[in-house]
Amino acid sequence: MRVHDGNAEETSVQISEVKGIRVGEIVGNLDLTNSHTVLERLQEAADAEVFFIVSLDQCSFCDSHGLAALIALRRQMGERFAIVIPAGNPLRRLFEATSLDKLIHIEDCVQDAAGHLTGVKASGQ
Repeated sequence: MRVHDGNAEETSVQISEVKGIRVGEIVGNLDLTNSHTVLERLQEAADAEVFFIVSLDQCSFCDSHGLAALIALRRQMGERFAIVIPAGNPLRRLFEATSLDKLIHIEDCVQDAAGHLTGVKASGQ
């Protein structure tokens, strides 16, 4: 799904699966102009019966509206949710500065996030 955010750059949300876990990858900006539409797309993909990972690896900008959308998704998914932001990515500092890294589990790559989530599942059984 492509979202035109009014800027030259379009944002896309690509849904895939890794190790049986759904992954939503945001490519482009996540901000006031598209956060509602992006959140709706991610919520549709985040089936209550599965884990869900959002990758911000290709996200170039995120404002407070984008953060609010990710918090809403975390509330929906609970502990079955993780975000991918590679170390050194400026968005990682945003999550640390706002203490959202304490609310939302963050990993460097999708494979590590999948491993974390399946570990949560195994210990919860």
